[in-house]
Amino acid sequence: MKFDLRNLSIKAQAFVIFGVLTLLSIINFLVLNDAVRRHQTASQKMDIAGKTRMLSQQIALIANRIDGGDDDLKNELKKAIDEQENILGAFEFGGKVPGYNSTMEPLTGAAKASLLKVVKGWNTYKVNLEILLGARQAPNQKTNSDENNQDWDIATSKEEALGFINKNSETLLRDCKEMAKTILSELEEKGSRLNYSLIFFLGVNLVILMIIVFTIIHYFFKPLKNISDTAKKISEGDHEVISQYAYTNEVGYISNTLNEMAKSLRSATAFVEKIGDGNLDEQFEGANEDELSKNSLIKALITMREQMKEVREEEQKRKWSTEGLALFSDILRSTDVDLHELGRIIIAKLVEYSGANQGGLYLLNEESEKKLELIALYAYDRHKYDEKVIRLGEGLIGQTFLEKKTTLLLEIPEDYIRIGSGLGYAEPKSIIIVPLMVNEEIFGIVELGSFKKFEPFEIQFVEKLGENIASTISSVKVNQRTKQLLEESQQLTEQMQAQEEEMRQNMEELTATQEEMQRTELELYSQQTAINANVGIAEFGLDGRLTTANATYIQNLGYVKDELSGMYFSQITPNAELWDKVIKGHEAKGWYEKAKRTGEQVKMQSTFVLVKTESDSRVVELITEFDLENVTVEKSNESEIDDLLRQQLEELNITQEQMDEQMRAVESKFQVFDNNLFYLICDHSGAVIEVNTRIKNTFNIEGQIGSEFNLDIIFEQIELDEGIKTASLKNNQVPVEVIVKVLEEKEGVKTFLVLWDLN
Repeated sequence: MKFDLRNLSIKAQAFVIFGVLTLLSIINFLVLNDAVRRHQTASQKMDIAGKTRMLSQQIALIANRIDGGDDDLKNELKKAIDEQENILGAFEFGGKVPGYNSTMEPLTGAAKASLLKVVKGWNTYKVNLEILLGARQAPNQKTNSDENNQDWDIATSKEEALGFINKNSETLLRDCKEMAKTILSELEEKGSRLNYSLIFFLGVNLVILMIIVFTIIHYFFKPLKNISDTAKKISEGDHEVISQYAYTNEVGYISNTLNEMAKSLRSATAFVEKIGDGNLDEQFEGANEDELSKNSLIKALITMREQMKEVREEEQKRKWSTEGLALFSDILRSTDVDLHELGRIIIAKLVEYSGANQGGLYLLNEESEKKLELIALYAYDRHKYDEKVIRLGEGLIGQTFLEKKTTLLLEIPEDYIRIGSGLGYAEPKSIIIVPLMVNEEIFGIVELGSFKKFEPFEIQFVEKLGENIASTISSVKVNQRTKQLLEESQQLTEQMQAQEEEMRQNMEELTATQEEMQRTELELYSQQTAINANVGIAEFGLDGRLTTANATYIQNLGYVKDELSGMYFSQITPNAELWDKVIKGHEAKGWYEKAKRTGEQVKMQSTFVLVKTESDSRVVELITEFDLENVTVEKSNESEIDDLLRQQLEELNITQEQMDEQMRAVESKFQVFDNNLFYLICDHSGAVIEVNTRIKNTFNIEGQIGSEFNLDIIFEQIELDEGIKTASLKNNQVPVEVIVKVLEEKEGVKTFLVLWDLN
């Protein structure tokens, strides 16, 4: 089987690519590491080659310093000689150089030839250095180590050795420099070859990376782009598009899933279009239980179809109920039809509309004992006609009335009811008994029997219709009651108008009496003012205690206000016989001694009279002269004053008796009002100021009079302006005729009298 990378999973493909990149990285690392190592070795060779030159110069310098007698530098010279020897040995045979980490490879080619020339000269140079140091015995005769080079002779003494060194140091330095140049040339040549190799290797890397990128684009991004374009077209509504990726990796799985989704969307679109056309019985193409459990879209669409079917059924039921209520509303508006005829029409239409087979309508009769009366029926046998009256609580119908709840019978008792035709009789499958009720008030019962079971929406329809029927019956009863109350109200209005006229006359008499009393009081006040200015007046109780005294009386006795209060007659007028005489009803007049505040006894002319009323009795003293020594009034004037005072007292008594009599008459009239009528006094805001006894007893408001007591406690609603009003009392909801009058008006604020009667 041919291997195809695209059949691998994305994870496997990623591992393959990662492995290739890893291998390439390892190769790059090895190549670069070798290049770096070579470069470091070359750099080290150049450094070491340069160091040979430096050591040659250092050795020559130290040798000359030793010749000058500086023996301490011998060790340093030996060290330099050893280091130079090591370097030349590493160059020739390979190995490590002290102070460097890497291992040297032997020089080759031209560099080695230059090295051998340096080594040959160095060997002779080294022997002469050893002779100079005394480390080697000088030969007896001069030798030449190189037949072709007469300059490299081995000295026979230290002096010759030093001369040899000084003479050949430049030659050795030149040879070392030539060797370094040769090594540098070879290193530059090798560096060029290495650069070419690195450039070639970089090109190979680029080619491999381009192949990897192309592979990723071709194997990954192009299929993903194709899938993305397919998904976009599907989202835009093109459900016919198909993804062509046919490999078995994850991208292929996504491609297949996308194709399956497009297929499902095509089916779903066709399914929705058919449902949109109203075909709610359409089946989803290719849908099975596995797809329903996996594909939530198919499941949601099928659920939507079922819900739409339920909504359609509910809408049909609601439409059926609405149309039925509208039909019966038109029938119920015909309230001018006889109630029995209206019941017959209702039960016939209800049986027909609900698909029932029998029906009966019972209404509550409240004329004497409460009972249910059958006023209309449909398709019942003769036995039902004999049961036209049912007591409350009797049977299922009477019990339904008491419980005020619908009764549904699915198991019909034997002989309870039968539905008959010309072909025979059969028992119904279900019966509903519905109370005709509105606002918790029940007016009757409707009973339906059917060969089929009543559905819940049909029962709700009959219950709603029962409310409408009850509302119509209630309206009829309210109209009858309103008509009756209107007649009673008219009679009451006539009675109230008669009472108002009588009240108006009484008020006029009362007003005239009040005006007469005010005029009399004004005259008495004028007379009393004149008397108080000239006559001292005091009153004593029967126990002899002073009760009142005017200013003239108090001042002439030398007292100030309130000092005489509570003093006894005997303290002011020390005459016991006089007091006994007066309280027995005898009038006393004359000059009598008075005790002033200072204790001085003076004679004053006084008149004492016993005044009796129904409520109490008192002694009145009138002082007309306050000092016997200063009396200059003639007897005739004195007599006139006495007559005037006596006359005023008599008029005062008469006026008091008249006022008492008038007050008794007024109180008598108000007593009649208080016992027979309801009346109160209130301000413009409706706050009650005063109520009569009958209101207190009837409405039980004793002790409630105050700022929070308002007309709203007695009446439902009433307007405060003069005239006759109709208002309902809160305690029994009975409308009454009310008379409203303005008693007084001060600074634009009115006080009203509100009067009514229940008779």
